[in-house]
Amino acid sequence: SFSYVVIFGVITLVMFVVRRKSITYDDLTFPQWQFMLIGLCDALNGILIVFAAPPNRTAPFLQAILGNIVIPLTIILRLLILRKKPTILKILAAGFVIVGLVLSLIPVITGMDQDSKSENQDWLDQPTANRILWPLCFMIGFVP
Repeated sequence: SFSYVVIFGVITLVMFVVRRKSITYDDLTFPQWQFMLIGLCDALNGILIVFAAPPNRTAPFLQAILGNIVIPLTIILRLLILRKKPTILKILAAGFVIVGLVLSLIPVITGMDQDSKSENQDWLDQPTANRILWPLCFMIGFVP
């Protein structure tokens, strides 16, 4: 939320003013693009997950399950970035995770729970496109 930016921005500004002499020339000449890339990825992660997380967009029970998308993503990114091939066991484990995610998403996407609606299931009132796109946005938020 916005309070995070304000609180930590003020703390950073105070530390910069109070400890100004502790910043050396080497600190100032260090390549900043890496930090900017990390900050951009962190911001994208926060934006995607925060906007997709309200209970009327992504079901609360589904949020805990969708967080497991990190497992297959880690294996894929490790292969692409480090060029290290996963073992058969890791591929099988990631496959089981993906099957579990798909099985968890099917009732939400198809609206199978429409008959058992209770007070806290506002996500059921959404059109089918929203029931697909918000959980997808939530999962994409784990990529950066």
